[in-house]
Amino acid sequence: MTSKNINVDFDDLSKELQILAKTAKTSFDNSIKAFSAELVSKLFDNSPVDTGLYRSNHTVSIGSLVDQEQPINDKSTVVYNARMDAKSYDSSRDSVVYIQNNVDYAEKLEFGHSQQTPAGIYGQTLSASTFKFLFKD
Repeated sequence: MTSKNINVDFDDLSKELQILAKTAKTSFDNSIKAFSAELVSKLFDNSPVDTGLYRSNHTVSIGSLVDQEQPINDKSTVVYNARMDAKSYDSSRDSVVYIQNNVDYAEKLEFGHSQQTPAGIYGQTLSASTFKFLFKD
């Protein structure tokens, strides 16, 4: 059996690993941003509609919860706002992305007080979206 000598330039290896780490971080951060906006889009679609206020109030925030209601908007505006709110996510400093709804009856809707969505909205939407996100090609 013959042995081969392998020469490793540790400076080059270090540089390559740093590039790989930066690429992985960027990819992860972009995935979180895209997932957040896609989830808000799905929440909008899955929301029961009476006045449209609940549907318009799915909000993304980074690092801490927000306590405000949004005006009634169309889907493209709601998703655009979510995308802009998620844009600041950086995994090197942020550990939590919140997706929430601040209308006063949101919790009731989540626990089945709507004939349109008796199984709730967030739990159902998150389960389906997470599965898709984890197993996409």
